[in-house]
Amino acid sequence: MKLAELAASVVAMRLSPLSTSLHRRNRIALLASAAFAIAFFAMAAQAFGYYIEGRGWPGGTITYYSSVYPRAVDRAAAVWNRAGVGVTFQKASRSGARVLVGSGPHGCGGKALVGYPASGGSSWVKLNSGCNKDLMVLTTAHEFGHVVGLGHENNRCARMNPTLEPDGTPNHCTQHTLRYWLSHVLQKDDLQGARAIYQR
Repeated sequence: MKLAELAASVVAMRLSPLSTSLHRRNRIALLASAAFAIAFFAMAAQAFGYYIEGRGWPGGTITYYSSVYPRAVDRAAAVWNRAGVGVTFQKASRSGARVLVGSGPHGCGGKALVGYPASGGSSWVKLNSGCNKDLMVLTTAHEFGHVVGLGHENNRCARMNPTLEPDGTPNHCTQHTLRYWLSHVLQKDDLQGARAIYQR
């Protein structure tokens, strides 16, 4: 039952006057239980906004090599590493990397394979050419979120929102400057999602 339906069913209850205190206690217990259920489901809905789409990487270390935007990619990796979510990105040689970061088409954007590859082989991230290097830090952090195993978050403010504004604001977040977003790259929802994968 949806939260709104549960709340409506509690509000719509019409109980006739009861003659005994036992019936009154039962009514109070029923209403208290319903109130607890509403509060529990409301908290659960807030706690699980993130979307896990892929498997976590075994061992919690993801090696990467970037042939494009090397400083922006390293900065995005450092953001995830500082987050303390149970997974870290480690720069490696091309031959030793499990994730290869390469060039995509022109424009600000990117794409990535989500989660640990089913084959156990290598993974990839494509970063589009012609983008502001600071904005590419945010784009890469988003794509690394996919590598970690997160899908797009379509309801709450998160770096994993599917699109971002030219100032770096994810599409479900309050508008801020690019400078702000460079120091607030990952949001609570992103962190909760990654912890759900790697800190079980």
